[in-house]
Amino acid sequence: MAQLAVLVSWGAPPDDVETTEAQPEVINFLAEDLSPDTDPIDSPIQLLDVPVFSCERWLQVVLNDLETNIGVKSFRMWRSPFLDDDGYAVANIGLNGGCTTTYTAPVSTASAIAATPIPESDPGPSNPNITVAGSVEGVANEIGEHTDWIVLQLRLMPSVLSGANFNLNFAWVELL
Repeated sequence: MAQLAVLVSWGAPPDDVETTEAQPEVINFLAEDLSPDTDPIDSPIQLLDVPVFSCERWLQVVLNDLETNIGVKSFRMWRSPFLDDDGYAVANIGLNGGCTTTYTAPVSTASAIAATPIPESDPGPSNPNITVAGSVEGVANEIGEHTDWIVLQLRLMPSVLSGANFNLNFAWVELL
């Protein structure tokens, strides 16, 4: 079975970009471009009378080991429903995403890249939504090879009443 990891990057290119391996439950969406484990209390997203956006989060899925496989393809992601700390659904929040081959400094305004809603269920192997080398049909077949940049951004409507938690899920097809 192939071994893959999710990397999170932040900072302005070319000299101030930092990258870390994502740890479960610590990719926080913030108002500013800070480390993904920064406490949201330290960079809260201020709600206004119009929709507001988190700062973009830039991710890549990297191939760490192929074991007996010859490659990995059909990368996809989806999210769980937004829930508050008590497990109740939180409305008026959206997660948009998109892919690009070139890293740029993350923005806190409406993203031109993260413009498509992330689905709440696996789109399936025949509908990948993450690109490799600019194509949803791309294949990662060498250790260290990675997907293109996955750009994510929260969109919050003025009527959001609380913060929310959700799971971001990844899947792929292994080539034997």
